Amino acid sequence: MEHQHDLARARDRAGRELDARHGAGGEAHRGTSEEDRELAKQGLVPHQQRPPIGDAQAAQGIDNLCVFVIDSMPGATIDPFLAKFAEQYKGQARKAGKGSDLLAAFQKMGTRTTYQYAVNYEFPQREAASAPAPAPAAPAPAPAPAPSREKTILFGAVLFDFDKAVLKPEGKEAIKTYREEARAKLTRADKIIVTGHTDNKGTAAYNKKLSLRRAQAVRDYLVSLGVDAKKIEVRGMGLTQPVADNSTEEGRAKNRRVELEVVGAGPS
Repeated sequence: MEHQHDLARARDRAGRELDARHGAGGEAHRGTSEEDRELAKQGLVPHQQRPPIGDAQAAQGIDNLCVFVIDSMPGATIDPFLAKFAEQYKGQARKAGKGSDLLAAFQKMGTRTTYQYAVNYEFPQREAASAPAPAPAAPAPAPAPAPSREKTILFGAVLFDFDKAVLKPEGKEAIKTYREEARAKLTRADKIIVTGHTDNKGTAAYNKKLSLRRAQAVRDYLVSLGVDAKKIEVRGMGLTQPVADNSTEEGRAKNRRVELEVVGAGPS
């Protein structure tokens, strides 16, 4: 009688340890009908049809538990973690490429097992590779340098008689000398601006017309000396841009002038 009590206690202890290892809570958790149907489809023994642990198994103790592991992950090599897990519990590990291969894998491992376990080990998803850092934006192109500008002043007393817009002989000589000295620049220039200016004697309207006629006279003589007429722009500013004091004769003489501005010729 005492031996029977010891055997019963051993069986109960073995059952509790098995339940603890299986993650179940005893007979109430041996399997749901949905799980049983899935196992039956795969040719495995449903939970409800599995026999309880017998006296011989209980007497032998829990150490005789044998775990068979099926690795259904892709690849021909068994995952080291699963192989170690099976070896730890005196079992075996096999590869199964898909669910329908599970039964054949169990049959290869042995058919005397009362409990059969299929373990699918899924590797954690790798974090998506972070997108490469965007290439640094190309630096903005440097602004184009402003075109060079060079201004030369020819005074009216040399160029014209009082209140006239016809070049004097000495005025022509002054322009000819300028043409020779600035020949290369006048050839390279994008634009040549000829601007006439007057003092404040007379009305603004009259002086504007006079300054424009004088600028045109200088332009025409430059063209006669071979300067490209298409590059020349003429302006008449009259008395609006004085460079000296119009209250003195000396100041008024400086204000009566023609300016020649060469644009875009670059360095000498």
